Amino acid sequence: MISCKDPPHLWGAYGEYLYIAPRAMVHKVSKTLPPEAAVLICAVLGNAIRWLRMVGGVSIGHTVVIEGPGQQGLAGVIVARESGAQNIIITGLTRDRKRFDLAREFGATHCIDVEKEDPLEAVKEVTAGKMADVVMDVTGHPEGAIKALDLVGSRGTVIFPGLYGGE
Repeated sequence: MISCKDPPHLWGAYGEYLYIAPRAMVHKVSKTLPPEAAVLICAVLGNAIRWLRMVGGVSIGHTVVIEGPGQQGLAGVIVARESGAQNIIITGLTRDRKRFDLAREFGATHCIDVEKEDPLEAVKEVTAGKMADVVMDVTGHPEGAIKALDLVGSRGTVIFPGLYGGE
């Protein structure tokens, strides 16, 4: 346990209650941004930055597959786009149609409804058989983890931040 009274710490304001680890990523938020939106930057977008950029190394020209179009997956689309990914593919279920619309708005190049289309074949087609450079599974289901291993190409990276439970 690190005490907020001992260095390193912040001075002033809530400095005695708040601790920021050395080399922590801090995002400046505009005062015009509503708090309801600002919280997403640290809670959701920060996760996607860590997982895709820092762990996955997503960069210019990469193909990224994101399994799961929830908040974490949609944030991943934004991070992949801002990182210069060429192909941003998101997978989900038929009931995720509105989330697919958001994903396209945020920069997804392909949305795959896994209940209607085989994601393996779709990614093969998009990548001319090379498959993805980075796959991030945020479905929280073992089936997503298994599928991620099929979707990644040779020497690619698979990220499993959404896998939980005892299954």
